[in-house]
Amino acid sequence: MKKSWSAVFMLLVIGLAFGRIAPANADSGKGTYYPPPSWDMTLPGVTRFLVLMNMFDEGVLDRETGIVWQRSPTLQPQTWSQAHAACIALTSGGRYGWRLPTIQELNSLVEPTNFFNGVPALAAGHPFTNVNAVLAYWSATPAAADNPSAPDSGQSAWSINFATAGFLAPVQKTTPLFVWCVRGGVGVATPSH
Repeated sequence: MKKSWSAVFMLLVIGLAFGRIAPANADSGKGTYYPPPSWDMTLPGVTRFLVLMNMFDEGVLDRETGIVWQRSPTLQPQTWSQAHAACIALTSGGRYGWRLPTIQELNSLVEPTNFFNGVPALAAGHPFTNVNAVLAYWSATPAAADNPSAPDSGQSAWSINFATAGFLAPVQKTTPLFVWCVRGGVGVATPSH
């Protein structure tokens, strides 16, 4: 029995030495890999976002929220239903489990000091690509109708435009907008409209 434990220990040491086994507190070379997220933290873009090597650099961990974002959103406009389906079917970073973000999650990317600069209102030093400042992105958050008996009740959802860093008026779900998928977090239940 002693011999088998020493063999396991030796394999563990060799695995750690050659980088084949990652320690629990893995480090990407850019700081702690995954600190506990907290929505009350305020981090600069350079330290807030971590490109995930284990996801082939296709995922970005947001250390403030604990959400993993697509590094490069797809620039193909889709309806709200198509956007949900596209995120569900996505295998970015070699992983399933993607979803459409809530409006609060999308808005958490907005850097208030970067308004109206003609560039995406994201934190300086962010690692994202394909984020177009003049495009609107879908959220999973349906727009609450002021009048439930209105003809368009339940037919709109919130979206965000990073050029103005503000919510757009609720957009008809049949309008093609852009999609930026996320993993983790709680998301929202989506109605079948």
